[in-house]
Amino acid sequence: MARTCQADDALEKQFEALLKQQAGPEVGLLVGKHATGAKALLYGTIKTPSQEQLEPIVVAGGAGPPAGGQAARRRAGGPAAGGGGAAVSLEVEWITEHARQVARMLPGGLSVLGLYVFCPEAAYSVAAPQLCALLAGLAAACLSPTGTATTAAGDAAAAAGGDAQQQQQHQQPYLLLLHIDSTSRKQALRALPVSTSVSTASASASVSSLRPVELKFAPTLGSLVLLRCWHGVDLALPVPTAGAAGGGGGGEGGSGAQLRRQLAALVAAESERIRCGVFVAAGGSVPAESAQVGEALSCPSGSGSGSSGPLHVPTFDLTFLAPPRCLEPQPHTSAEAAGAPASQSQTQQAAGLVAVGQARLRGCLQGLAFVGKREAVGRAVADLKADLLASLSARLDLLVEEAARVSEQLQEEGQQQEGQQGATAAAAVHPLLSAPTQLGGAAGRCGGCDVALPRRVLLPWLGGGLALCDYLLEGEPSEAAAERARELLALQAEKGCQVVVEHEMPPAAAAAAGPWQPNVVAGEGLQGGGKAAGASSAASLSSRLSCGVTMAASLAVAAVASAVGLLSLLGQPAGQQPQ
Repeated sequence: MARTCQADDALEKQFEALLKQQAGPEVGLLVGKHATGAKALLYGTIKTPSQEQLEPIVVAGGAGPPAGGQAARRRAGGPAAGGGGAAVSLEVEWITEHARQVARMLPGGLSVLGLYVFCPEAAYSVAAPQLCALLAGLAAACLSPTGTATTAAGDAAAAAGGDAQQQQQHQQPYLLLLHIDSTSRKQALRALPVSTSVSTASASASVSSLRPVELKFAPTLGSLVLLRCWHGVDLALPVPTAGAAGGGGGGEGGSGAQLRRQLAALVAAESERIRCGVFVAAGGSVPAESAQVGEALSCPSGSGSGSSGPLHVPTFDLTFLAPPRCLEPQPHTSAEAAGAPASQSQTQQAAGLVAVGQARLRGCLQGLAFVGKREAVGRAVADLKADLLASLSARLDLLVEEAARVSEQLQEEGQQQEGQQGATAAAAVHPLLSAPTQLGGAAGRCGGCDVALPRRVLLPWLGGGLALCDYLLEGEPSEAAAERARELLALQAEKGCQVVVEHEMPPAAAAAAGPWQPNVVAGEGLQGGGKAAGASSAASLSSRLSCGVTMAASLAVAAVASAVGLLSLLGQPAGQQPQ
């Protein structure tokens, strides 16, 4: 658990401005990084905005006048009253949802550290139990399930030879609670031990569990660098039979649940590739995990380092070499499954492999991680790998949410047309949630769809010292990300800084403006034999060429670097030609 927290000096001026303005009660998120040892780094805050004219925190009674007037009625959390007549109401559901959305928009190396509250001391004393319960509920969304954000401190304690009790305290996940007293101008920071398990989330959520944390202000953003990499994704999602898909109905009850299970399996398989991947620096060498980032990635010539456009932070581009995928099971048609042995057919049905088509999910992901110059390379690349996996999961979640939304919209339009025309029409759903008969056309034909993964855009933050992220679906303009940034993050166009920075370009065949619709693949192209099968194989081969060429080039660079190093060890100059 953190004992000290180093906050950026710009936050001290921000808190002083709040006190001078005598603003009303305010609640928001603390964004920073869990550093090694019992230390946390705080970079910035994000205020929880009002929703539908409802303020996230309302203070009334003896603590001061209520904020938000009659529109600031309580919707969740309920009022907490104390002696002195003070009453505090928190919009728990909205604060939790806002924290979940912000956590999904954070790049690698950054996380939600906790909450800050700006209110009088009397109101804080009343709301402290509510705030502790709220922090416990945020643990599942703000802390990594693997514990990568909190195990670094435990590893450091173990390496230093600390006792078992000290190591257990360092490894205990925690969230911070910062109270800024609007009357006495005092600032108190406390840490609350939490659990990522939903069942035990509120077990230790009590005021007595809060531990004091020393708060210091010093420049912190200047010690950060940005690591970037690219990773190609080309996933095949089987389109199950009507029985496996739950009848092919849209929404979350049938095929939606099946789709989520299949995507979870794809993410698990891709996470193994990412975990086993290797990063190669600009010079063709693999940096040692124990070396510091600033020393291992420094380039004497200056190539590979520099500011990344609107982001005023040193940037290093790394080459990510991931192992090839294992042999992916090809979709089995119903006839092939019928001809297979009974045990094999049952196994395929249990694993969800009996399919009549497939959906191709393709994209090139950019990994980002803000790390300290003095951090170990091992932890820095772990943050970069975690960002790749978190970004892939966020994109797939968006696809599922968009598929459910489009399916519901199409079903409502179909019901309206059916009522107007008086004819029975088949319910139209999104291609990812369609039944095989709807997706392929006529019964008995294989079909599928080719889906481009949502692309990530950057939202410069804190004057370009950091960046947040957002995702755009196919055909969605960048203005949509700018609008969400204004609503959720209160980000405005700063002088000399763009609101949205696009590095991931849309597909060559961009979709037309309007609602997002994937391109439907011809059903005959997915059949298992004949001329169409050859065309499908050629298309599949061409779809993998871009990632294959990139990997081949990366392997060639690594091989040349290894050969040069071997020749240097043997005493032969690298540039000498054999006689």
